[in-house]
Amino acid sequence: MKKTGFSFMLRLFWIYAGVALFGTLLISLNNLFINGFSWEELIRFNLKAKLFIALLMIISFMLFSYLRLKSILHIIDDGGKNKDVELIWSKLLLLPHEVFASMLIFGVFVSPAYHIIDLWMLGRPLFLWGKEDILIFLRDFLFDQSLTLTLAVLLYSLLRYNLRSFLIQLSVIKLQLIQWKASFLRPLLLTFISIFLITIFSIAGYIINAIAFDKAIHLTILFSIAFVSFAFGLFLFLFSAKEFMHELQVMIRGIHSLIGGERIKLHRKIPIISKDEVGQLAHAFNELQDYAAKEYADLEYELHLAYQVQRSLLPQESQRIGPCHIYASCQSMKEVGGDLYDTYIIDKDRFAVIIGDVSGKGISAALLMSAVIHLFKMEMSRGGSAGQILTRLNQLMVETLRGERYITLGLAIIDVRQMSASYASAGHVAPYSIRSGKVEQIVISSLPAGIAKDEVYHETIFPFSPGDQLILYTDGLIEKLDEQGQFIGFDRFEQFLQRVDYNAHLELQFQELRTWLGEGSTAKYEDDRTLIMVRWTEDA
Repeated sequence: MKKTGFSFMLRLFWIYAGVALFGTLLISLNNLFINGFSWEELIRFNLKAKLFIALLMIISFMLFSYLRLKSILHIIDDGGKNKDVELIWSKLLLLPHEVFASMLIFGVFVSPAYHIIDLWMLGRPLFLWGKEDILIFLRDFLFDQSLTLTLAVLLYSLLRYNLRSFLIQLSVIKLQLIQWKASFLRPLLLTFISIFLITIFSIAGYIINAIAFDKAIHLTILFSIAFVSFAFGLFLFLFSAKEFMHELQVMIRGIHSLIGGERIKLHRKIPIISKDEVGQLAHAFNELQDYAAKEYADLEYELHLAYQVQRSLLPQESQRIGPCHIYASCQSMKEVGGDLYDTYIIDKDRFAVIIGDVSGKGISAALLMSAVIHLFKMEMSRGGSAGQILTRLNQLMVETLRGERYITLGLAIIDVRQMSASYASAGHVAPYSIRSGKVEQIVISSLPAGIAKDEVYHETIFPFSPGDQLILYTDGLIEKLDEQGQFIGFDRFEQFLQRVDYNAHLELQFQELRTWLGEGSTAKYEDDRTLIMVRWTEDA
């Protein structure tokens, strides 16, 4: 809800009214239990006067607050937009301190003058005072100091708490370092010292009153005064400490969002609502957010470029090579990934399809994926069988990776003249061959590339003729989680392949399989996913 100048002043009115009535209650209790007034005397002679004083206090502090803030009230309405928000912020932040100081000034200077004038009007001028007059003056003075301190520290705490929403509305996120002068210990020390003095003044006032009127000093009353003062002080101390802890918790949540990389909250600033160490921490956090935002923007730009480069290295989703039609899809878990696929035309009757999965994720995996595609083309140009090409690729990978990473690869060479296909695997998941609607897995056991330099890879040869299909994929498909959080696994994947209508167009089959795997959804997935479907079109 937007705060306005009127609602701001209304909130101040309720604070001042509540504290003034609380002060009236304290005076009444003091007159009843310390000064010995009867209920009838309290109601007939004392209560009306005290309520009138409370009204004067409310009016005085409302007027004081208006005069101190009138220059900014008309711009609180728009949240300080297009104005000097730091000026508004500083004035609001100073108000609790100014109210506290004005209460102390009243207690120290106005109270003695009032009691001196009161005694003078009763026919006892200052130069004629006796011992009893001095004791009564001291009693009333100490009570006034205790009362004004109580109301001052209560006003200070309530104003600090209630001004928070207005300070947050101003959204001050940076201040000049020269303004850092306060400490979070100030309100705590101010509360502690005030309560200590309230207790001392209250006990001393009670003792002096007893001496002035020759009354007995009751330990029960002394301990009650001390207990009430301690309980009141503890409440205000915990109130201030809770406010401090709340501000810290806001920043802790902000830091967690920054560490966790939550995009919605990643660049959100924390409004500064104090000049103490908490405000300094908020200032530092906001500067860190600015730095992180710049770095994040640079990183996103670089990742976007890397994504464009990586996409340019991959073939088109749909290809036609001779009589064969190829559909392929590659989805990365992050902006860029380590899955790869490519095609290579050897001659008019033969072409190769390679698929792979680099260990790891992100930019490093993408760079390695790009290198593998380059090396694949280079080795294909040198010729050889599928096994020989993977063997040479593995030797190059071992020298480059030095055992720090590995790559799984699957390489299929289709020969339409011989109506056959050869397949070699370097630790890659087994592909599927589909002939006359029958799904068969092509299993070859071997180590991933980049682990052992002397590893020799062999190929297996199987028939491939018009109407036949070959399905290559990465383990990200098999490791996809279903709605129950279970892996799809090879069995369920193979069961789905057996239900596919292979008389349908290859594009329809491909889209059906992608839909079943949940590609294109907004849900996060656990690994990169690549799927390739190759079909010898019968009417080619």
